[in-house]
Amino acid sequence: MSDNIETREFSIGDYDAALELWQRVEGLEIAEGDDRESVAHFLARNPGLSKVATDGTAIVGIALCGHDGRRGYIYHLAVDPAYQARGVGKRLMDECLDGLRRVGLKRALILVANDNPRGRKMVQAWVKKSGRYRKAILALLHQYNMPEDVMWLALVESARHLTNFQVRLEGKDYSHLPGTPAEELQDAINYLVGFTHFVRFERDRHFIKGGFQYDYDATRGSDFEYRGYRFLLGGQYTLPWRDVRLTYDFDLHYRDYLHRHAFLPADEPDSRERSDKEFTNTVRAEMPLPWFVKNQALFVTGEYTNKVVDSNINAFSYRRNYAAIYFTWQY
Repeated sequence: MSDNIETREFSIGDYDAALELWQRVEGLEIAEGDDRESVAHFLARNPGLSKVATDGTAIVGIALCGHDGRRGYIYHLAVDPAYQARGVGKRLMDECLDGLRRVGLKRALILVANDNPRGRKMVQAWVKKSGRYRKAILALLHQYNMPEDVMWLALVESARHLTNFQVRLEGKDYSHLPGTPAEELQDAINYLVGFTHFVRFERDRHFIKGGFQYDYDATRGSDFEYRGYRFLLGGQYTLPWRDVRLTYDFDLHYRDYLHRHAFLPADEPDSRERSDKEFTNTVRAEMPLPWFVKNQALFVTGEYTNKVVDSNINAFSYRRNYAAIYFTWQY
């Protein structure tokens, strides 16, 4: 054992040594998605993010790191027992989070099993000592750089189950035409609370999700003040061919307006409280494209959205279909 510990990118050639170390470290479970082929897919999908620590030719520490485009994940952080308490795990976490920040990610989950008290203690100690991140949810989650008006809490029940809880305070400031009636002013503060539960497979290559949100829109104009109830369903499947990701999202938003509309319907104004049902279906396909710079990635995404609003006041009912193709460069 030496003091000359170095770190580098995890490559699939390290798999056998990594598997042997994972099997030796207490509190780590080898499960679905940990075979060589699945790990190779994971590394190809997240180039340069996973790390190993080495002492000469021996691998003494490992951290798998990736992301889904919105948040980062650190899995299977392991340090050889002979090298623990020497800062190896903290160094690997720092390098993984630095890599996620370089590709534009602002939230990350560090997954630690419930039956791994040593790992939980190490993550807690690392969070307390780190001055670079403003907020931490200890034990199972570390998130950072969160907006002031949004609070997220993620509960990682297991490698299979993840629940996100959200509290949001959103200000809306509209430009209104001169002479707009006071009842029609849409400036508002929107309050939202909710959760989304994910059932995940093969390190988040596939998942299904469901959730619920309650929101209250406190508007200046009485015509637009409402209480809302949103139901969420969706899923993702990653094809073995080129890691193409297919996703589907369904959103049903009930909005019950609290006051009778002052001007509609035109033949019977101030006679009814508006009630809307908004249905949104979105399908999306994302494919990585060839890129020539290490630690960078290019994706093309095609997206189609169908939105239907059914209101008891006909003026607010509509159907809309739109499609988009866009490119994402992560660097």
